[in-house]
Amino acid sequence: VRAGEGFRALRAPGPGGVRRLGARRDGTPLVLGFGGLFALEGDELTRLWSGNALCMVESEHGILLGNGRGLRLLAGTGTDAREVVPSLRSAVHALLLAHDGALWAGTDLGPVRVERAWLEEDARAASAVQLPPSPGARSARTLCEDREGGLWVGYSESGLLRLRAAEVNAYRGESGLPSRGITTVLGDGRGGLFVGTTSGLYRGRSGKFTLLEGSA
Repeated sequence: VRAGEGFRALRAPGPGGVRRLGARRDGTPLVLGFGGLFALEGDELTRLWSGNALCMVESEHGILLGNGRGLRLLAGTGTDAREVVPSLRSAVHALLLAHDGALWAGTDLGPVRVERAWLEEDARAASAVQLPPSPGARSARTLCEDREGGLWVGYSESGLLRLRAAEVNAYRGESGLPSRGITTVLGDGRGGLFVGTTSGLYRGRSGKFTLLEGSA
């Protein structure tokens, strides 16, 4: 944590350190460690949940946690995260709440869209809607929604895809991006895109990507 002009260490959130960082809707920082989920309140880490998760996002119903077997929901002030969307039987590596209220999950089966009603009390058995697999696509590791409502999906072994309605566009070697090792995707707010990979940071605009100098 930053203190003045420097940094100092806090109590480690379990063995293995920090996996992901996020924030609640009220701005409270969230720390996902290998030992569970923690809230950072002042200089203290407060455990919210014990377990192993790969990713997290907060919805109006609570904090969603993706793990190696599907999705769980941590609701209210309890410490028990219940299983949701039981039809989703896959490791979940990334979660995104879209502007239309749907949930997207990046899984070993590719991107999965779960409609807004998935968490209603009378629809707990709602099924996830999986998109048709793209040729050569593997595990979906990162998700990003652009200002036009398009979904960008970064894959571990098959580059980057953009999905919008029924249209699917692939960005691999010919676009300037490597075909492997997409780790994170972020919109720049002006129609462009930053793509983090195992070989450096790329900036994309109009379907073409360039490696930023000094990032490799």
